[in-house]
Amino acid sequence: MMKYTDIVFDIDGTILDTALADLIGLREALLEATGAEHSIEELRPALGVPSADILEKYGIPKEDLRRCAKLWNEAMYRNFESVRVFPGIREAVRRLKEHGFRLGIVTSKTRREYAKEFPQFGVEPFFDVVITADDTVEHKPCPEPLLKYLERAGAKKDRALYIGDSIHDLRAAKAAGVDFALAEWGLNCAEPEKAQYRLAHPEDLFGIL
Repeated sequence: MMKYTDIVFDIDGTILDTALADLIGLREALLEATGAEHSIEELRPALGVPSADILEKYGIPKEDLRRCAKLWNEAMYRNFESVRVFPGIREAVRRLKEHGFRLGIVTSKTRREYAKEFPQFGVEPFFDVVITADDTVEHKPCPEPLLKYLERAGAKKDRALYIGDSIHDLRAAKAAGVDFALAEWGLNCAEPEKAQYRLAHPEDLFGIL
């Protein structure tokens, strides 16, 4: 019997290399909204966190969140040509489906962001269950998004593996009681030693299943 029935992925930094477009977009949005300049490195901890949470952290009042998020999205899409599927991901998800795994996504993107950004990369049809920021009240690193996935998929937590690249992904998996595999091709995750598995390349996944 397979150890896992469900293989669940984060998107940004795990399936898609969106870091540069996201960070340039955030920098431009904050500059326009607040007049404050931030370096790319200063903003890097924003990756993998819901946009509203990040904007509030940088001083955007609640009444301006929608406007600033729109500025961020517009700036990101001006730089979207830099976004790519990480090498090896297409082959990995295709093999996983061929081996009978149920594939899922748990992302901090909103449903609208997901629908606008993800389908164009050609891997969406491989995924059976998708949880976005609109599906839960709390977001990563809280466990609610992964628990919502388990509920919707009818999966058991000890039969699911979550693959992500950030400390937020790791902590969400720990809190949900789900095993975690660190995608080391993405961000430099703090506390990598706390991951059950560390993957240098997507194909390394098949060595732990």
